[in-house]
Parts: sequence; C-alpha cells; structure tokens
Amino acid sequence: MVAKILHQELFIQHVPEARRQPYYAYIPENIVETQDVKLYWARVINTDKPVPSNIPDIVLVDKKERHTFIIDIAIPNAANLSRKHKEKITKYLPLAIEIKVMQQTCPENIRKK
Repeated sequence: MVAKILHQELFIQHVPEARRQPYYAYIPENIVETQDVKLYWARVINTDKPVPSNIPDIVLVDKKERHTFIIDIAIPNAANLSRKHKEKITKYLPLAIEIKVMQQTCPENIRKK
C-alpha cells in the first residue's frame, strides 16, 4: 500500500496531466514514460548480467539528470531499521551497478536524501 501511494505521488509530480485518486483506488501502471522520466512499477529490470534481485517496488529514471532511483519499501520497527536498511542496500547493490553500467546513469539510494 505504501509503495502504491509513493508511486502515485511520483506519477503526479512527473506527469502533468495525472490526477490524484483515492489511494485505495489507484492502480499503478507498469511503465510510465515522459520526455524527462521513466517510472517503473514492480517490473523486472533486465540487465546484461543476471542479478538475483531485479524487481524493486519502484524505479524512477531521471533522463535529464541521468540518475536512477531504486525504491524498495520496507516498514520495519525502530529496532530493525538499521538492519533492514543494510539488507536493502545489499540486496539491490548488484542491480544498481548493472544499471549504472548499462544506462550510464548514477543510481541513487533514495534513503540518503
């Protein structure tokens, strides 16, 4: 549910004609592409080399800035926050490296911001 809400916010932010819907009625499109961005929802990210984890919740590719944001949602309790963050970084680091090589973009860890 949280990933759908975040996807809708990104969709509204990057697609001018997008309209807000109630969160429970919103159905994300698998691929949204504009002149400036690509927004993927729970889609396999194909890479030259196979990577074990290649289906993050959301991927946002900023074509202008040449950045790729890999977003995978977790809702841990406070005691597990650090462990879950490290787990997600470890899980998606091979995918981030492959994206960087293939698309010549800079993968960003959205949690750093």
